[in-house]
Amino acid sequence: MKLSLGLLLILTLPTFLFATDTPAAAEFKSIEELLKYTTKMTEDDTKRSTLKFVRKEVARVRELWDLGYVQNSLPLLLNIRKILYRYGTAESLAFQQNLKSIMRRLWPFILQSGRFRSEVQTYQGITSVSLIVPEGRFVFSVPADARPGETVSGSIQSFPPDLASAYLLTIAGAPVVADKLLRKWTLPQTFDVMLSDIWANELIQVQQSVVSEATNSVEGSPIQGQLPLEKEPREPRPNIEIPHLRFQISSRVKAGDHLIVEGPFDGDFSTTTVGIGQYQAEILGESPRRLVLAVHPGMTGPWTIFIGENENRVRCRVNIQSESIDPFATLATCTPP
Repeated sequence: MKLSLGLLLILTLPTFLFATDTPAAAEFKSIEELLKYTTKMTEDDTKRSTLKFVRKEVARVRELWDLGYVQNSLPLLLNIRKILYRYGTAESLAFQQNLKSIMRRLWPFILQSGRFRSEVQTYQGITSVSLIVPEGRFVFSVPADARPGETVSGSIQSFPPDLASAYLLTIAGAPVVADKLLRKWTLPQTFDVMLSDIWANELIQVQQSVVSEATNSVEGSPIQGQLPLEKEPREPRPNIEIPHLRFQISSRVKAGDHLIVEGPFDGDFSTTTVGIGQYQAEILGESPRRLVLAVHPGMTGPWTIFIGENENRVRCRVNIQSESIDPFATLATCTPP
């Protein structure tokens, strides 16, 4: 009778008392133990206290994962990452290696908890590759008509700006700082845009292609994200080799949109000067065939734009309006200065 009662008690005990840790929980507990061990490796009381706090944060993350609240753990994981980046540089090599190991082991959980993705969009003469992270995004922009091996000018920036210090960015194998400054590029037909953390844990990798001249799409064809074409013929382009007559500009454009200038450019922004009235224009990109400018959202009405490209100088007229319009549909020839 006693044996039967004991067996009955075992059968009715809650199943969670016999449950084993999930792989995620086991990994978190192992990381907690490594943090506990690493804390003993420093004599700095401030660092000891901080690492104890990090260990408690990891335990909180483990609890959230056990409950199925994976996305809720992201703020905690990002805060842990921020703290670990700041510590260890003045400590022993073993201490630093432990922190790096902890960060590498936490990285898969950050990737599963967060929003790390990429998107590519072509809009009004500019192709933008966006690398999206939980705190914001990085945007790499080059002219949409870029061709392999050509010199083109473009930019890379982060939103918000201070995001650039939290990640490492490489384009075509070269490290780049996302400072919004224009740069010259000579891009191969296929290249990688890659985002990593400061300890080289890879986050996002995008393989981007530059179309060749033979396969380059016609600008008038529909492209995702581009405004519909206006049903209006372009002004005929003069078939003569007078330099200033080879420059054409969008005669009408919406405030806040892109302004297109086609002409004999060299792709190098440093040889190009542009002024809108008395203001310096913002260059978004340049290829050997085209210059793309940003139009300020507050500008309206008729404006005169002065363009200098090496020894060529032209004066162009543009009307900035509030209505949307395809900037390629109203190209008009510029005149001498």
